[in-house]
Amino acid sequence: MPNAFRSSGWFYQLAAALVFIACLILVNANVEAGMNDDWSFIFTARDLAATGHLHYNGWSSPLIGFQAYWAALFVKLFGFSFFMARASVWLMALLSIPVLWRLLRSVELNEQHSLFGVLFFLLSPLVLPHVATFMTDLPAFFLFAAALLCALKAWQSENDQAALLWMAATAVCGILSGSIRQIYWLTGVCFLTVLAFTRLRSVRGRACALIGILITGLFGALASYWLSHQPYVPSDETLQVLRGISLQDALQALNDAVRAFTGIAVLCLPLTLPLASLELRRMRIWLQCLILAAAIALPIYLAAPLPWQGNTITNYGVIISGGVSFGDKPAILSVSFMIALAALGLASAAYALSNAIRHSPLSRLLFLTAPFLLLYTAVIVGRSPAQGLFDRYLIPHLFVAIALLLMVQSRQMQRLSPITLTTGAVFLLYALATTHDYFAEARARLKATQEVLRAGNSRTSVLSGLEFDSWSQLERTGYVNNERLKYPPRAYRQIDDCNGPDDTQEWWRSMMPDIAARYVVTLTPITGLQPSPFPPVEYGRWLPPGRFRVYVQQVEKGSPPLTCKPDTGN
Repeated sequence: MPNAFRSSGWFYQLAAALVFIACLILVNANVEAGMNDDWSFIFTARDLAATGHLHYNGWSSPLIGFQAYWAALFVKLFGFSFFMARASVWLMALLSIPVLWRLLRSVELNEQHSLFGVLFFLLSPLVLPHVATFMTDLPAFFLFAAALLCALKAWQSENDQAALLWMAATAVCGILSGSIRQIYWLTGVCFLTVLAFTRLRSVRGRACALIGILITGLFGALASYWLSHQPYVPSDETLQVLRGISLQDALQALNDAVRAFTGIAVLCLPLTLPLASLELRRMRIWLQCLILAAAIALPIYLAAPLPWQGNTITNYGVIISGGVSFGDKPAILSVSFMIALAALGLASAAYALSNAIRHSPLSRLLFLTAPFLLLYTAVIVGRSPAQGLFDRYLIPHLFVAIALLLMVQSRQMQRLSPITLTTGAVFLLYALATTHDYFAEARARLKATQEVLRAGNSRTSVLSGLEFDSWSQLERTGYVNNERLKYPPRAYRQIDDCNGPDDTQEWWRSMMPDIAARYVVTLTPITGLQPSPFPPVEYGRWLPPGRFRVYVQQVEKGSPPLTCKPDTGN
């Protein structure tokens, strides 16, 4: 019985689930406050549980859809908390483990390679900080992965009837994924199109595939139209920006795309290094030197401010200094080290690609995902002048790269390379440390803020960072003051000025015009503010290791509170 259980694959999937749970516990992924953008989505899920309707709040424009309803079910059953909303994503991640496992097994990986692939992805420095929160990137990806598995099952089906049933499941999973993040509407369209020209031969089969494509497109069009007419949904200004884009802006968008993919090359180092070592034994010296020179030159050129496009993985850990909090975060990676790592990642990726071209035939996974990834990349790069481009947008690319690189490695090595295991462990430790510090800092900021509130002060009398300040604004008005708000008319209040010292002039303050703060929670003391009666809150970091403080400062007595004044002429 134990041998049968082990050979069935469930032993390895259970092991992956237990390791994932252990890592969430180890990093203490719990804080009763927003993290990054997830405060907006959690607020929507809470409203959905209370009212039965999706309400948006002026922050960003993902549909949220299935994710909001899934979380609302948890809130209905167990009551509202940030923990409960995030637990719904953790359960979704656990349910995705069999899906990811079967996807890796579909490219003929053995059990050990598949287990490593699942854990290497879920515990990646790019994935773990987001799967621990209520961000929309991972729930949308998990449904994308389910659609991909269904598409592979359709391709492998022995008869058209079974293939059509799997194709219907592909369309459903694609629609659910698109209901969270609209870009994933491409999922069903791309996968069904590939299947129509590969697996299906009959007119009936291709007609059914066309119907599935049309239904997916119709759902996407109707949902996008519905969303654009909902109150407090920021307008999409991509087309207006692209019409007036300059050559310099276009080149910057391409620069950002190269930097983003450089980050993926760095994350794949544990898998590309062994392949690169094999390839170097046969590659001509002049070609090795050419690749190495290009790999060194490109990160140096891109290093403004960093050689890869960081939002999750930065030289300050998760999110840059000043991204969501007041004060300065301690740096954990030097720019010179990041340039060296980027050069190693690019060179290793180039050598590994040369090895893959020679040793691995094209797989069904690549055939299915290539059209989607190409269109997905074109959309995110095209939108980047208006919406920005963050490293977390490349989560689908990371998974496909992991699967294909493991496939190439497994065909040349029966066991995982010691290089892969060693460097993979280093990346795991980095992911655990940065995710731990991400939550530890957030808990310390929340604890300092709660000390101020317990003294009888209102939420709107405290500036504590993007997440807390946004929630304070939502509780006052139901939406944040985003300049992209067009409906309802005059919802956006033009801001004339935000007062206070220079170090309090963070980018989000103009979105919170109802906050009139006398206290500021900050990671480092701010010049121009006074010490407050509230003692600093200490917290521990793993990178850099040590004890750090969060401070509460106050405006000088007799001075006006820190606020952003609406333009009375508007």
